[in-house]
Amino acid sequence: MAKQVGKCNLCDLAQPLCKSHIIPKAFFRDAMAGELGRGLNMITPERIEIGKMAGEYERLLCRECEELIGTYEDYGTRFFRRQVGERLRIFNDEVVPDDIDLIGNVDLRLLRLFIISVLWRASISSRPFFDKVYLGPFELVARKIIREEITLSDDLFPFFMNRYTETDHAKRMLFNPLPTRIGQLRFFNVNMGGFNVAIKVDKRDLGCLHDFIWKTLTRAGVVLVYEKRLFGSEEYAAIQQVARMARANSQKPAQRNLR
Repeated sequence: MAKQVGKCNLCDLAQPLCKSHIIPKAFFRDAMAGELGRGLNMITPERIEIGKMAGEYERLLCRECEELIGTYEDYGTRFFRRQVGERLRIFNDEVVPDDIDLIGNVDLRLLRLFIISVLWRASISSRPFFDKVYLGPFELVARKIIREEITLSDDLFPFFMNRYTETDHAKRMLFNPLPTRIGQLRFFNVNMGGFNVAIKVDKRDLGCLHDFIWKTLTRAGVVLVYEKRLFGSEEYAAIQQVARMARANSQKPAQRNLR
């Protein structure tokens, strides 16, 4: 089969294009555990797509650029599957509360590049699963960061992270990235591996206290993870609403999207 040639979205060169998984395939495999014969349900606020077998991918990048992002992806995937970093019990001579994790010995540069690369690929993707993600002028900024054309400073794409307390349930749910606001600031929520990551896409500062916390932890190579209840959350409420819609429309033909 002839290779599909097109303009790579990262280097702008006409090259054979690879199948780029916007969210790493490993998270889809985790969600598919025990369900390999039936396929995976992909849930958005508007629809359920059934029969997904290999996740969401699209021909976006050439092989060289795919390998560049793959370096970030390898690290980010291991982090979210809890194979890197260590939980700190003491930080700055203070006991860490039980309802949060401070994860130390983290390569924050690689982790941030991974998170930014997922959000950027979602923004440029034409897949319906990512149709709520639009970065506007931040799309070019993210692209330059991924290409290492500009320095990844503290004020670019800072994030807050939650881990769902019902981790096993959360790992089996893949919910599309959605815009949200924290105060007046614009964020995007991305869910991976039982974690929810809220990434700031806004030129305004976080605010004095949040900026201080973010910069202090970043410079220490530490990630702050809050616990979050899945059941009762906005995400779970949206999933329940979709399920009700699906039941109401159960007589209509299902949209199949076999991979």
